[in-house]
Amino acid sequence: MNSRFEDSNFNTKFITGFLALAMMGVSLYLTQHFYNVHFPQGIGSGGLCDISSFFNCDGATNSPFSNIFGAPISLLGLLTGLLFFIGVTTTFIADSTIIIFGIINFVGCLVLFLYSLIALGSLCPFCSVYYILSGATLYLFFKNTNAKGFHVPTFVLTSCLFLMTIVAGHFVYAGKIKDQASIKESLIKQFNSLAKSNDPSYKTDFYIARSGAQLKDAPIQMIIFSDFQCPACKALSKMIHPLMKRYKENLNIDYYYYPLDPACNSKMTRNLHPLACKAAYFTYCTRDKFLETHDLVFDNQSDLSEEWIENKVKEYGVSECYNSPKTKTEVTKIVSQGNDFLVKSTPTFFLNNVKIEGALPLNQLYMLMDEVLAQSKK
Repeated sequence: MNSRFEDSNFNTKFITGFLALAMMGVSLYLTQHFYNVHFPQGIGSGGLCDISSFFNCDGATNSPFSNIFGAPISLLGLLTGLLFFIGVTTTFIADSTIIIFGIINFVGCLVLFLYSLIALGSLCPFCSVYYILSGATLYLFFKNTNAKGFHVPTFVLTSCLFLMTIVAGHFVYAGKIKDQASIKESLIKQFNSLAKSNDPSYKTDFYIARSGAQLKDAPIQMIIFSDFQCPACKALSKMIHPLMKRYKENLNIDYYYYPLDPACNSKMTRNLHPLACKAAYFTYCTRDKFLETHDLVFDNQSDLSEEWIENKVKEYGVSECYNSPKTKTEVTKIVSQGNDFLVKSTPTFFLNNVKIEGALPLNQLYMLMDEVLAQSKK
């Protein structure tokens, strides 16, 4: 199991080892982000790589391919980086085994890259960095080794290590789900300690759930500032129907547009979501079917295009409204409420006037809403 790295110059070994360590570092961050998103310890979320609707971690982290039976795939990336580092510094594992797992890892990177582009319509910046590091490390390692044949013992040992990691990750995930109950007290305490905001001065005509004529008519009141091109907003939108089913006549949800698009949001200096305002105009013009078109746009977020929006505008027969300057003016008025409330990212929502940034997991929303409902009955 000798490695040509023993005869390589110091620079080659250093660069390859550094890239392997970088793979491990990025994998650790992505693992932490996975658990922070799925099991946040407090109110509010976000991360270093949540830059825009296209460059963000949330789309990938919330996708079905983010884990294998609950074990984040970033853990497998961590192991692959460790394999390369071991290969550079020791001869403990056969080079042929490291290259096989390196190739499997890189093929997985290519598949995930295409899946992100095609299915999710977004790219995770840290994932992309990992893809590049994987390719570069594999190339340098392959170029500087003399791997021959197939070494069965180390291949079996390494396979068992990956399998045990998946099993361990599964049990950690299952344990965290059980532990969610233990954070309920802390979550509610934090929620009750937060300052309450005033009601919006401009009352939106758009609502997702309504159990009374006014927002305040329900014990649970939710105001959502959202963007149709925001992956985390889509995640929150998927929780709406379970919330409506669970709380029925006790929940009112008002919707406020907040596109990260300067076409209708004066606070935006960059066009992060170039179709967000047009999507807002379309749903504005179908206000009598707002929940339907709200769901329709989010369900087709990855396919959103000017052509798609224009086709839906024609299908719903709202071309005149969609092209009217008054529509843009009215949407802009709604957007301005987000600026008044210092909304900086989407989604941002207010639960009984308490500001929460990001999309909490559904079970944590249940915890908070159960508490709000209980307090209303005292």
